[in-house]
This record gives sequence, structure tokens and C-alpha cells, in this order.
Amino acid sequence: MINLIKRRVNKQDEFIKYTLISLFCTLIFFIIYVSLNYFTDGKYLIANGFAYFISFSVQFLLNQRLFKAKPDKHHMHFIQGLTFISVRLLGFPCDQFLLFIFVDKVHLSYLIGKLFDSLIMFIYNYLTNKFIVFKIK
Repeated sequence: MINLIKRRVNKQDEFIKYTLISLFCTLIFFIIYVSLNYFTDGKYLIANGFAYFISFSVQFLLNQRLFKAKPDKHHMHFIQGLTFISVRLLGFPCDQFLLFIFVDKVHLSYLIGKLFDSLIMFIYNYLTNKFIVFKIK
């Protein structure tokens, strides 16, 4: 019974740590997103694209530590990185589409729209990282 409780706590601990890492990366994302949106004169989809790719690079390194999934062999590290990039590239059109819907169709501000978009993408990213990307060791 005690082992079962420890396993449950450890699983929740992982999710809490993932959430904290995601919040940190989201902060990085929003700083870049808002800045680029300002400098591109409101082209929020372009700003989203650049911010997305910069912040997910940081997230890869932090998640690799969290999931204790840093491969010993160089080629496996390459495969893990390539898988991470592939999963993110698959998620990026969804991210852009959701942002477009929230901003242009629902008429939310670009910041509020991105907040809702980020919450949905958080679930996608957690599941793909846990069950696909960082299973590669």
C-alpha cells in the first residue's frame, strides 16, 4: 500500500515539475511573442511562429532532465531530438489554427487567445513528451 502511494505521489510530482517547466517556457514564449508582435506591427501569427520555435528548444533540454531521458549514445540523442522536433512540428499547425480561431473568429485579444491556445497545447505537449519523445533512451 505504501509503495502504491509513493508511486502516485511520484507521478504527480512529475506532472507538477512538468507544469513548472512549462510555465517557465511559456514566460519565455510570451516575452518573445509580445515583443515580436510589437515589432511586426501586429502580425501575431509570425510572432507566434518565432516564439514557438525558440521556447521549445529550451523546453526540450529541461524536459529531458525531468523525464530522466538523456540517452547514453549520441545517435539516440539525435533520434530523441528529431522526434521532439517532429512532434512539435505536427503540433505547430494546431497551435496556429487555434490561435487564429481565438483571435480572428472568437475576437479575443492576441494575448487572451494565446493563453487559451497554450492551455490546450499544454495537454498535447505533455502527452507526446511523456509517451513518445522521452520514451526514447
